[in-house]
Amino acid sequence: MTFIQDLKYEVLTLYKTQGILRNIFLILLMPCTCLPLVLPKSQMYIAGPLVIAIILTINLSYLFATAIKNDIEDGTITLLLTIRKPLYVVMTKFISIFINGLITLLMLIPMLYLFYDYSGIKLLVISSLFTLFLMKISAVSILIASVQSYFCTNTQFLLSLIGPIILPNLIIFGMILIDYNITLLILVVGINMMLLPLMLIMTTYLLKNLYNF
Repeated sequence: MTFIQDLKYEVLTLYKTQGILRNIFLILLMPCTCLPLVLPKSQMYIAGPLVIAIILTINLSYLFATAIKNDIEDGTITLLLTIRKPLYVVMTKFISIFINGLITLLMLIPMLYLFYDYSGIKLLVISSLFTLFLMKISAVSILIASVQSYFCTNTQFLLSLIGPIILPNLIIFGMILIDYNITLLILVVGINMMLLPLMLIMTTYLLKNLYNF
């Protein structure tokens, strides 16, 4: 029950401090409304969701990483680590970010239906892809914040850190949008199953050594 209470607190705190609903709406509004107007119909159904995925990846990673980095710098993480194990803290942060990220999906689905005319199996596949994306974005955000705090200087390599982690998903995302091959969707699940534990373990290690817990 303690974990549920801690998770509820983290979800609400992140939601309120980062203005998730307002920020996500503004992030989604332009690509969802403008791309159907400027792209030919033959390209819209592939390029549109792919551009949205790229925009969300960059913006959400920055938004959530900033929130976690602020928690580290203001001592919130330090306080949590005195009463909780590092893995517990990391998992709480990861799940709270993912739950807040699901707000993105709840806002995106109606927009895809209205502006891109997605429905049925196509909308289900797109929703599944974005859900997998959100899981990876959540883990990447915590990892970025931890690395920035662990290496206080020379953190410009973080921009190149996102690429190798997210790029394979974006490439497969584009391939799936062409013919909605479920096999490729399973491949994305497999990639996530390999990378997510590694990123969470690495984040736990960094936080543990950052505070010598």
